[in-house]
Amino acid sequence: MAVPKVNLRKITSKKSITYMLDYTVAGKRYRESAGSNRRDAELAQSKLQSDLTLGKFQIPKQSSNSRSLQDLIKEFTNTKKHTVRKTSLTRYTNYFTPFQSFFEEYFPSISQDVNSIKKTYVLEFVNSLLEKKEGEADSKKIWAKKTVNGMIGAVKQLFDYAVKQDYIINNPIEEIDKYRIATQGKVEFFSEAELEALWKVLDPYWVDPLRFIANTGLRKGEMINLKWANVNLDADNPQIMITSDEKWQTKSGEARAIPLNKNALDIILRAKGRNAEYVFISKTGLRIHPDQPLRAFKKALKDCNLSGDVHKLRHTFASQLVMKGENLFTVSKLLGHANTETTQIYAHLSPDHLKNSVTKLKN
Repeated sequence: MAVPKVNLRKITSKKSITYMLDYTVAGKRYRESAGSNRRDAELAQSKLQSDLTLGKFQIPKQSSNSRSLQDLIKEFTNTKKHTVRKTSLTRYTNYFTPFQSFFEEYFPSISQDVNSIKKTYVLEFVNSLLEKKEGEADSKKIWAKKTVNGMIGAVKQLFDYAVKQDYIINNPIEEIDKYRIATQGKVEFFSEAELEALWKVLDPYWVDPLRFIANTGLRKGEMINLKWANVNLDADNPQIMITSDEKWQTKSGEARAIPLNKNALDIILRAKGRNAEYVFISKTGLRIHPDQPLRAFKKALKDCNLSGDVHKLRHTFASQLVMKGENLFTVSKLLGHANTETTQIYAHLSPDHLKNSVTKLKN
């Protein structure tokens, strides 16, 4: 049998350089961290090569409380089944599936014991998402940095869980930073004239549901899942509550109240009597499928030679409020943002805000 060759690989991250030993024994590929000092890494490479030449090789043993990466992922996602939305579970799967596959392919022994996973191994996975190496298939997709950031966040949660369960001592990727993403400089919204043009050409059945979004700032899913039980038509304070139930969860998991203006109230009143549970229903009297209003709205956009989607109606609601002088904190609460940072994309629409602030100084 040929003696396995130990290759020394350099891995460059945003903040550091690390070295890794790469070799194959009995058809299985192994990778081990060799630290950040090149001289030390070369010595480790030389020692390992000598051991392999002499037939000295031991597969790392699992500790009594260890978990394989596959088992850890399964256990972690099971804890989330009844605490997060289905879309969030799908997102976890989309992140963890390639993560697990990468380790099982390139770090087969390490994937059997999460205690062995180190920051350098995860960084190599991250790098594989962001670049296409020579010889790789042209069909391989490069991940956007925003998506990679989501993956890093999910994997950090995974290892935080492992720490709490005493499977590992420390989170190996606690110090991996997310990538900086250029913020969107300008939010797009419809003008009043564009909205009027859209309402004229839109399938009449979908005018009220979509106008309701433009007057309340709801997400499409929030409009679809709005129930009569969460509608208050009190004359002095008509409002709706956006809240989770057994069948559907809000994006943030939090509930919020939204007052109804005259347009929104009129739409609600016209919808009374159509369905005992949901405010808005499909043409066949069933719960609305998300694609139905989207297809109708896309056709109207095309007819008006406009760009955008249903979510742009939500942007329009927020943009109009800010341009009429409403503060970002209030807009954030109406939109159901987890923090006001998300709402900052509308700040530039209030040009007098910063000016009025600095003119208060009398230095």
